[in-house]
Amino acid sequence: MVIQKTDQTMQAVQNENLQKSAGKRNRRAQNTQNTKKNVDGRFLIAGSSKEQIEKKRKLAQKQAMKLVKDAFSGDQATKQNIEDLKAQKAEKVAEYQEKMQQIGNISAEKDKLRETYGISKDSQEQKDLELLEKYQNNKLGFFSDDFSKEEIDRLKELANEPRTEYQKQVLSLNGKKAALQSDADLMQQQIMVLTQNQSDAKVDQLKSQDMLKAGDAAEEIQKAASDEIVGMVIADAKEKLDKELEEKKEEAEKKAEEKEEQDERIEKAKEERKEDREMIEGDLDAEKLQADASFQKQSVTQSEETTQRINQIMKKNHLINEDLKGIEIDVNF
Repeated sequence: MVIQKTDQTMQAVQNENLQKSAGKRNRRAQNTQNTKKNVDGRFLIAGSSKEQIEKKRKLAQKQAMKLVKDAFSGDQATKQNIEDLKAQKAEKVAEYQEKMQQIGNISAEKDKLRETYGISKDSQEQKDLELLEKYQNNKLGFFSDDFSKEEIDRLKELANEPRTEYQKQVLSLNGKKAALQSDADLMQQQIMVLTQNQSDAKVDQLKSQDMLKAGDAAEEIQKAASDEIVGMVIADAKEKLDKELEEKKEEAEKKAEEKEEQDERIEKAKEERKEDREMIEGDLDAEKLQADASFQKQSVTQSEETTQRINQIMKKNHLINEDLKGIEIDVNF
């Protein structure tokens, strides 16, 4: 009965220890699964962070490049506009110079005609021609000095007088000169406008400084992106550090659990050795009782056998019990 009760106690203790170990293993497995999910989540976040960092860097580069490209395009357009104005001005200047050259040629032809016809500069014909040229220029829109009373009176007289051949040729050249001068004056105005436009464009270019501003803005974009990327890298590093700490924590818990299980096994072994010792002691006590009983039975049997033998000897030798009174036999074997 003692041995059976001891076996039941040992089985109950073993079942309880197994249940505890199983519970701990289940909890650890659940924690490991959760940790794995978290770790996997962090790996996903880490991978996503790398993609986001690269995406953020490319986006910043794209924005900066677009800003610089737009500024460069605008700056190039401004430069091209200035170059176009410069080219137009150069073209007009060339045309103006050509017109002025033609006007100069006409003046030379006038002098040549005067020499050809032998007209003196102080002659009345030459003076009348110069007055007629002044009148002609006035009629063509080239206003000069006002006419004096003497000039008006002389023009009235010349109106009734024919022109000399020399005067006709010179007045013809003067008409051409007036047309050329009109074109030259218009070109001169255009040149002035182009010069002003070119100057304004250069001033606007200096004021805008699009490329410098774009460069600064691009740097700001890159800096902002870099700051954000640094934040993402720090967050990613924190995630990795948390993962390492979690792994170390799990490892420590695992070692603690293994030590606890080892302690339980040692304690269990001690209990088993104690129970085995108790069982052995119980068996020894039982065997001792059995041996004592067997010994007593054997002693009784030997005593009976001895008595029988004595009786036989007594019968054989016709001895009486009184003859054996002095015989001492140790029957306690």
